[in-house]
Amino acid sequence: MALDAVDIAQALISYRSDSSQSNRPITEYVQGVVTDLGFETELVSYDDGDQDGGVVPKDSLVARLGPAPSAGEPVGGMAYFAHTDTVPGTSWLDQHHDAFDPVLRQGRVYGRGACDMKGSLASMLAAASGIDGASLTQPLYVVCTADEEIGYGGARAVSERSRLYAELVAAPDMHAIIGEPTLLETVYAHKGGVAFTAIARGESAHTSTGEGSNAMWKLVPFLSAIDEVRRETETAAWQDDEFAPPLVNLTISVTDDQPALNVKAAYAECRGSFRPSPRTETDRLVRQIEQAAADAGIEYVETGRSDPVYTPPDADVVQTMVELTGAQRAITVPYGTDASALAGLRNVVVCGPGSIEQAHKHDEWISVEQLHAGADLYQRCAKRWCTA
Repeated sequence: MALDAVDIAQALISYRSDSSQSNRPITEYVQGVVTDLGFETELVSYDDGDQDGGVVPKDSLVARLGPAPSAGEPVGGMAYFAHTDTVPGTSWLDQHHDAFDPVLRQGRVYGRGACDMKGSLASMLAAASGIDGASLTQPLYVVCTADEEIGYGGARAVSERSRLYAELVAAPDMHAIIGEPTLLETVYAHKGGVAFTAIARGESAHTSTGEGSNAMWKLVPFLSAIDEVRRETETAAWQDDEFAPPLVNLTISVTDDQPALNVKAAYAECRGSFRPSPRTETDRLVRQIEQAAADAGIEYVETGRSDPVYTPPDADVVQTMVELTGAQRAITVPYGTDASALAGLRNVVVCGPGSIEQAHKHDEWISVEQLHAGADLYQRCAKRWCTA
């Protein structure tokens, strides 16, 4: 049965699946679609305990169409990756409809996740509907993860526990596409991320007295030192000209628990992050920040880390995608994707319909033209890599 990418995109958008919610309903919908298309499916479930409302059940889906790999035989094929969660719809400003009430208007599909990245998934499902599984000589995988927007929890669960994922990463000639929005340009590398918190502790007291100590003052030497680190990272030695911008983009924010101006804060923190490229000496930079915290007598906690992703631009998967998209060359991007958490994945490119400039915006949209172009591209990729 032939599926239309526009129809599927609207169906996917209608599921309220921001990362604070369970993505189980939208995953069940996708599982139903791919099952009808002949895919074998596997669910990887876990409980997200990091939400304010308590534990939230989450699902990731791994599906395979075509032959199962045979032990000892060289295996190729194609694996497409998407995420079903979105950022919240609270910033939505279109007065004509809700963030999760999709609208087709003037050649665009509007709604939260339209661009990032339910539209891309819709293109892949439409592409798969035009493929006869019996004609495939190599497997086609579709992987849909949870929690990409808040730390890659679904991707980590898939890489640790999925039988079908273990299959695909074991294939020496598997070709992987992360379907994030790139306007269907081929991306061969993206940055990673490191997040940290520096914590200062004092003792609460009225500011008119000599009692207590303001934790914020303990942060000041650290803030001065980390500003020096930031300035150093903006020198040529730390820049990577394969990326725009070429910087690691070290950034911070500062908060405390001071309830009023006449109270000395008992707790203050500096939260920060930076985006390493594949050439960044990440551990060296982390040590500098750790040392700045130690010198200031405050606590340093690394709260998250994801690796950069790099596939050589002359690799077959990159060159084939450049050929199929009709582009002159592959590019890099400064943001991250699930690929950072998908252990063992090789031959990776990022390529999907829609523009990252539309992602997360108050009127997020994807064009009908991009949806259809994405479906056409993914179908051609599958036929290139999964048929004799």
